[in-house]
Amino acid sequence: MADLTADYLALRREVGAVWLARDVLRLHGPDTITYLQGQLSQDVEALAVGASALSFLLQPQGKVDALIRVTRTGDHEVVVDCDGGWGEAVNTRLTRFKLRSKFEIEPLDWKCLALRGPQAHDVPTDGLTIDADWPGLPGVDLLGPDPQVPEGVRVCDPDAYRAVRIEAGVPEMGAELDERTIPQEAGIVDRAVSFTKGCYTG
Repeated sequence: MADLTADYLALRREVGAVWLARDVLRLHGPDTITYLQGQLSQDVEALAVGASALSFLLQPQGKVDALIRVTRTGDHEVVVDCDGGWGEAVNTRLTRFKLRSKFEIEPLDWKCLALRGPQAHDVPTDGLTIDADWPGLPGVDLLGPDPQVPEGVRVCDPDAYRAVRIEAGVPEMGAELDERTIPQEAGIVDRAVSFTKGCYTG
């Protein structure tokens, strides 16, 4: 039986690990960045290789189709991940306006291990490591086919993770966000929207 209090304290005071349900897509090809620049609220062209950022994928009417994270893994390649169960919708939405753009979308059978807590950045990790800091709580996400729990790190219950997520004001698709939400209601416009990049859908 999970000790939610101990899990919560690990996430708040030290570092805890949580397996997250995330859907992951790889986009690659010469038009990848240009296409995403016109589809996402984030400035994808400004992302350096290895950098990540949150972004909204919006409907033409400006409401949220999905909240995603985009990680630039190459000059013409990105990895997109989103809350579990939303990957198919993201794939469909990104394909809708593809037309003759030269890039491919490939679902990946990857897992996500979230590290949260004041010591999250001090833990040795391997593979694709993504900064995932929340307001008032440092974080790192390990994304890949088989991420490993770092030695000595407590694996915590998702309910404890949910508690600290809500306390930090971090929204989740299917919980605080859905297709009726406008970006301003999400509370993360400062991190997920560029106001200088120019036009994009939504």
